[in-house]
Amino acid sequence: MAANYSLPTRTKAIRVIGSYDEQNLNVESVPLPSLKRGEVLIRVEASPINPSDVVFIKGKYRVNKPLPTTPGFEACGTVMASGGGFLPWWILGKRVACATNVSRDGAWAEYLIVEASRCVPVGDNDADVASCSFINPLTALGFCY
Repeated sequence: MAANYSLPTRTKAIRVIGSYDEQNLNVESVPLPSLKRGEVLIRVEASPINPSDVVFIKGKYRVNKPLPTTPGFEACGTVMASGGGFLPWWILGKRVACATNVSRDGAWAEYLIVEASRCVPVGDNDADVASCSFINPLTALGFCY
């Protein structure tokens, strides 16, 4: 389900190309997959560069995806479309913070598809702050142990 405007079929994204290395980042136009039930399309306002993102780009993260891929583990933006289901419907049109799924492209893009269960409504809070709601706190917690 979508609002009354045309949805994008492509998104510009920062991509790791060729091999895992910070020198291999490119901006590309990539197709957006179709939304599945339980998923939402988010227009990204902000996505931080976390230490985990740097480790991922260097190919030293615990999970490496097939290349090319889009980095970015969290973001803030507006839910533009729903793939169906109660939670996606409920957050449609709302600003949310979200954590990406390591099995899909990341958040360094204009648009992002994630499971609605990985989203938290943030209202009018600052996008830069809201986009750091998941990974940064967990990283800080990890340094404590």
